[in-house]
Amino acid sequence: MVNAKLKPYYSVALSQVLSDDGKYLFIGTNFGEILVFSVESLTIDISTTENPSDENLTIDPKIGSNTEPLEVFSATGDKSQIYSLSYFKDVLIVGTNAEITGYALKGHKIVKKSWEIRIPSTPENAEVNEINCLWLDKEAAVLYAGCGDNNVYSVSLEDGKILRTFGGHTNYIHSIDGNCKVGQIVSASEDGSIRLWDVRQKKSSAKLDPYKKDQICRPDFGKWQGSVSINNDWLICGGGPRFSLWHLRSNEVTEVFDFPEKIHISGFIDDLLMVGGDYKTVQQYDLSGKLVTELPVSSPSIYSVVWQSTPHKLLSLGGSNNVLDICTNFNYRDICLKLYQ
Repeated sequence: MVNAKLKPYYSVALSQVLSDDGKYLFIGTNFGEILVFSVESLTIDISTTENPSDENLTIDPKIGSNTEPLEVFSATGDKSQIYSLSYFKDVLIVGTNAEITGYALKGHKIVKKSWEIRIPSTPENAEVNEINCLWLDKEAAVLYAGCGDNNVYSVSLEDGKILRTFGGHTNYIHSIDGNCKVGQIVSASEDGSIRLWDVRQKKSSAKLDPYKKDQICRPDFGKWQGSVSINNDWLICGGGPRFSLWHLRSNEVTEVFDFPEKIHISGFIDDLLMVGGDYKTVQQYDLSGKLVTELPVSSPSIYSVVWQSTPHKLLSLGGSNNVLDICTNFNYRDICLKLYQ
């Protein structure tokens, strides 16, 4: 058990999720705890502050007056870190070591454990099989889990059964994303590959190896892929290799970006491509490769990100220290939020 006084010095924000109504922000830490914050409280002071007219003006992030967590919930009792989070119908879904657990919520309050799903283990992964990432198809009520045993699993949230195992990667999964409209998921692995899957098939429909491209590879950083995101037409990915944009129909790379360090997060925000990792800023580019925005961050490494446009516009960035960077217009940092006081 870690001494409470030491937590501010050793905390890591590994995972985040927003409630479906946009009112609450849940943070999963390396201490096996989930911290719950009110989104309205985080933004109420900022909403009265006039935005700067000069886009190059340096903003001093302020510590909001309502930054105490509403709740600190111990999900694992120090037995496992909170590797991943998701949210479905007033149930907080928590990925730990070989387990996916659903907790019933009443508002922000975590009431009780509703269900638990154990990922199958083999002698090779019996001790460690982290649920590294989750992606939820809300329409189908199916959860996809990328795990430390090199597999992606689809799980029915109606009965808790594992529907399918997507095998093919030769090392653990860092990141998954999906497009429920076309029944497609993508996975990024330590093995250096990106795999695309039809959710009805166990074998991948396509495989990308960014590290084999001369304009993308960075041998000093390794071949691993730390993050992948897709929309209807495009795929973005990066890790050891450079951040790159791929056309989904042709599976060809169309743009390589100048983000200088290792990559752990990515995403599509409006018409921009977001990337972050072991660097002092999170960057946003357009499809042509032009750098549009740089957001300064407090953590040496950014590991988790969530955002929403309604009811309160919010972007939350967390990583390898005790501070979350909160942005309310996606262009500059408003609050540096301490997790543990």
